[in-house]
Amino acid sequence: MNLAEHFDKFYQLTGQTSSDFISTDQLINILDDAEREVNHETHYVRKSNIFDSVGNQQEYSLDTYAPGIIDYFVDAVYYSTTDSTERRPLEKISLQELNFINKRWKEDDNVYPRFYYVDRESGILGFHPFEKSVQTGTNCIEIVYRGEHTKMTTYYATGTISITSGTKVVTGSGTSWTNNVSSGDKIGIGKLLDSTTSFPVKWYTIDEVSGNTSLTITSDYAETDASGDYYIIASPSSIDNEILNKCSVYLAMAEHYLIVNDDTRRSSLISEAYIKMNKENRRINKNHYPNKVNVPAGNYPFPGHLRGDYRNA
Repeated sequence: MNLAEHFDKFYQLTGQTSSDFISTDQLINILDDAEREVNHETHYVRKSNIFDSVGNQQEYSLDTYAPGIIDYFVDAVYYSTTDSTERRPLEKISLQELNFINKRWKEDDNVYPRFYYVDRESGILGFHPFEKSVQTGTNCIEIVYRGEHTKMTTYYATGTISITSGTKVVTGSGTSWTNNVSSGDKIGIGKLLDSTTSFPVKWYTIDEVSGNTSLTITSDYAETDASGDYYIIASPSSIDNEILNKCSVYLAMAEHYLIVNDDTRRSSLISEAYIKMNKENRRINKNHYPNKVNVPAGNYPFPGHLRGDYRNA
């Protein structure tokens, strides 16, 4: 769902318009808070970053190498010592386990990382062992982590548009797209809160904004020609799960009912949102597999298990 779809669902279910009790800007902020809560409860937004390993460096700042990470929560780490196209999964271990097994583990000079650990208090991602001298240095490390959602900010519907079926170029009239629309936003033919005009049923992704009255979409326009039609451009949610987006709407509605002093309806919506979130979260995590990794045939280059004599493995 994009921002306009969130608006539409909110107004349908509450029977309100943007001028009743709550402004568009206020609703954007309320939806942002709701999306943040949904993501915090479900850890739905997963991000990945690839970066270089550094010689003789065991620890890396998560704030630097995992931008936007939530609660320093790391799903998986992949590492290469020979070829950046062959990153292999490392095994997660805690600092407590390392200290219990071998109090001098930081002195190990084996060059093949096998384990990764996360020090949440210090915001650190660490490796054991670690490379004293980097063998490749390029795109060796990949980290998959839980990230912040991206706030939906764009809602623009000024003017009209024209586009021919089978083409990608959209022409505007009375539009100012340069400073109000961005690549990645969604565009649809229709109007919000207007009984005489249908709300968009199909959305297209904006590829490039060429000027105030010209933009292109990523795929061919597959509907009947539009000429001087109403339209909506809105930013998409980084939570692309329909059920979780509906939960965001329920939480936004709960805030609305707080404003109008309907505690019964507010409590019901919050309860329904969290029940749906918990159920969907279980389904997501049951079926979720972080990155698919290219692991070629051949001997696994890492040493033996930490509890064994890994120096001589």
